[in-house]
Amino acid sequence: MWICHVSLYLFISLSRCEIVDFHRPTGPDGSHPRMLEWIRDYFNSFETSRPIPPLYLQHQGILSVAPLQQATVRAGHSRTIVGYEESNDGAISLFIFDPSCSKSLVQLFMQNPERSGNLFRRTSKGLQHPQFQIVVMRGIVDSDAEFEERKVLSSTRIP
Repeated sequence: MWICHVSLYLFISLSRCEIVDFHRPTGPDGSHPRMLEWIRDYFNSFETSRPIPPLYLQHQGILSVAPLQQATVRAGHSRTIVGYEESNDGAISLFIFDPSCSKSLVQLFMQNPERSGNLFRRTSKGLQHPQFQIVVMRGIVDSDAEFEERKVLSSTRIP
């Protein structure tokens, strides 16, 4: 059951939201390269001088590998995705803040960010779950008619 994202959607119902379902893996070994490409394209669609509206990401299934920009939910808690990087070979990694990360690991990062940057980096191998959902914020509802339309929950399925 995807209660977290439905609750989030209702909580932010005064916002223009879109739910994007990545309902099956698109890569080998249960990975989701199409989702990572979608997140990359989302970040790239904004001017760098503007704040980027948040994305909230949730997965469903068993974990197979141990902004406010984007957030991910795993086993009942949220994670915040604050960006991505793309290597020379085209591999995409996400930068994720995880509230379940221990205080000592965060302190280690604060002392030497260059040596412990992998604490926040997730590759496609770290995102191997059967399904993911993303809630995209697209602005604020500004009319009663639009508010009524927002009461109908729908999503876009990719692929």
